[in-house]
Amino acid sequence: MSDFSLEPTGVTPPQPRAGSQPWKALTAVLAVVVAVLTFLLLRSHGLLGAEEDRSGARLGSLACGFLDGVDPEFLDGSKDDLTPTAERLVAARTLATLAAEEDPTYTDLDDTLQQMLGADVDFATVIEQGQRACADLADVAP
Repeated sequence: MSDFSLEPTGVTPPQPRAGSQPWKALTAVLAVVVAVLTFLLLRSHGLLGAEEDRSGARLGSLACGFLDGVDPEFLDGSKDDLTPTAERLVAARTLATLAAEEDPTYTDLDDTLQQMLGADVDFATVIEQGQRACADLADVAP
């Protein structure tokens, strides 16, 4: 047989318990991760007092940018292909409408550009009025 034998030392090994230390640590880590992710999600949606969303201002700025880029040859009729400029004006009108829905400050710009939908439109006048409205908005922008 073997000369190897175990002698009792008087120390008893710990008995396994429900909810042992590794599970407690894992639960604590998961709770912290969930809390951080919840905070970030709520903050990104503006539900925790994050900085005010100024999407109306961004949309209005884009509309003014499209108006500023109108080709002068479009206005005097000397350009053969008017499609790019016409699409630019449609984009400006759409962005101005969205901006006015987000922020009433852009209502005048929207009203001005909505004139393009009427019959017998003088585009040069509408574009000039729109550019003036943009200049006025730039003067009062925060």
